[in-house]
Amino acid sequence: MLFLGGVDECADRVQLSSGTMAPRATVSGELYEEGARVPQPGWRRLTMAEQKVLIAESCPEHYGKAISVIRVPSQLLESWQSGHLAHSEYQANDKFFPIGGSDNCSKETSAIISYLQQRFQRSEIDEVCALEGGICTKLPGRETITTNPGTGALVGIHVDSWYRRDFGLSRREHAPNRVCVNLGLSDRFFLYLNIPIGEIYELIRNIGSPQENAYGASIVATDFMKSFPYYPVVRVRVRPGEAYVAPTENIAHDASSIDMKAMDITLSIRGRFGLCPR
Repeated sequence: MLFLGGVDECADRVQLSSGTMAPRATVSGELYEEGARVPQPGWRRLTMAEQKVLIAESCPEHYGKAISVIRVPSQLLESWQSGHLAHSEYQANDKFFPIGGSDNCSKETSAIISYLQQRFQRSEIDEVCALEGGICTKLPGRETITTNPGTGALVGIHVDSWYRRDFGLSRREHAPNRVCVNLGLSDRFFLYLNIPIGEIYELIRNIGSPQENAYGASIVATDFMKSFPYYPVVRVRVRPGEAYVAPTENIAHDASSIDMKAMDITLSIRGRFGLCPR
């Protein structure tokens, strides 16, 4: 489920594709990994029936089973916003980081993290769950943005597995989740399949799949998308100063900078975050 109570709802906030497909091997000079899947082209608005299935009317309690879009207070974004004219000129990391690494932006980033900790971080589970992450920059105009750190190739729609040793496919809803703040100039998109990875595994396990503990989550998701190519992708608009909170260990997902002209700049943190502020 998706909760939009923290932002203004609008007709083009959420859209659907008609399924997934294999990408061209090379897109805008960047390579995709073999077997990657991306949304089929063309997006449409939700029908009323689809809205009832996808959109939550109240804030879901379980952060491992749902997604929300929230807004960061504008006073915490002033330093990033004051540098946006410069950011619009910089589409390479070596030009961006002297600005993004400035004292003002670093202090503001720390203030945003403190705000997220105070208002969203959950600690009801007795465990040590340190916050992990930081500022991330990606090129604009990309249908999907996540790359394999080892090869630099785009991976397409995937499932995170930072905590795979502690959470098997059937327990991914209990894993830490992620909050990702849009610090860029324009709207970006969060893409996902509206089905948890454990259910995906149950759907395809009877077609010769390996046992759960020998099967990577992203491979499960890829096999599902190949077997059910018309299962739709949900696309959620995330405006500058907004963030998504999502169980990225439990759903197949990616982000998109397709409509951006300047760099896609985000603050992304893994931890345990509620879907609405305390």
